[in-house]
Amino acid sequence: MAMTRLPSGSQDEQCSRIVAVMSDRPEDDCARRIREIYGDDLLEPAGVVHITSTWGDPEGRLFVLRIGPETPRSATDSFALELARARVDAIVTTGQVLRDEPDMTNALRDPQVVAWRRERLGKSAPPLTLVLSRDADLDRSHPLFSEPEVSVRNQSLRAALEWLLDERGIASVAIETGPSTIRALYQEPLGIDELMLSICRTPVLPEGGRGAELFAPSALDRLFERCSECTREEASGTWSFLRFRS
Repeated sequence: MAMTRLPSGSQDEQCSRIVAVMSDRPEDDCARRIREIYGDDLLEPAGVVHITSTWGDPEGRLFVLRIGPETPRSATDSFALELARARVDAIVTTGQVLRDEPDMTNALRDPQVVAWRRERLGKSAPPLTLVLSRDADLDRSHPLFSEPEVSVRNQSLRAALEWLLDERGIASVAIETGPSTIRALYQEPLGIDELMLSICRTPVLPEGGRGAELFAPSALDRLFERCSECTREEASGTWSFLRFRS
């Protein structure tokens, strides 16, 4: 039986439709967004990642943003947080963070990020959450405790990372703690493999939105190699998104 050949134009149209369908996959859309912000596919092992949102004051200092009703918001910053969580197998936070953020959860909400994590990183199980706290009476009704695996430990951050690696075999960890807890990992020996830093550059920060000072930006270039920097105009003003690797 003779086969009917499609005109070349029809073949081109078919190819275009196939490419369009492939590019509409949610993990592809997520991958494009990652590359736009960080200039990298971020498929390599994450290691220990510090993810934090800050405000840069006019003198160049960085202060952690305190979550509240008037805190400047950024869609890209929210995406960066989801992305950091998607790249790892454990998330470390503190009891103080839970008290400061009564609605916080670590569950991934963006279906594109979930698809990217599953299809590009091969991760389907949700990450373990480790809460560092001396308080045995943490509010167990906090929504974080509804997640699949949550552990509470009374130990230092370095000891917690050793426990995750030695006892659980987990080497990819996102750190979501305040400056007083994370600061120890910035001392020798450096305990951070990567910093994902969001900076809100609004000239004035609403009262109550400024947390503790993180560190001088100049210190970052002494500790890390700067991999990327992206600046975006968002509804709340100008934001910068930087990535550093040790």
